[in-house]
Amino acid sequence: MATINRFEDIIGWQKERALCKLINAHTQNILFAKGSAGEIRSQLYRFLDYESITKDKFQ
Repeated sequence: MATINRFEDIIGWQKERALCKLINAHTQNILFAKGSAGEIRSQLYRFLDYESITKDKFQ
């Protein structure tokens, strides 16, 4: 059995650290995508307000 002198030696902690890094990378991408979708919706409202598109196309 391996000796653990510090928490960094715990395999479970090492795996959890790698998993957190992976989740964080994907979460940042999701936030950017969500922001981009919001910008597009905002632009669509402007087009609708200026009657550049019909309500049907807006929907």
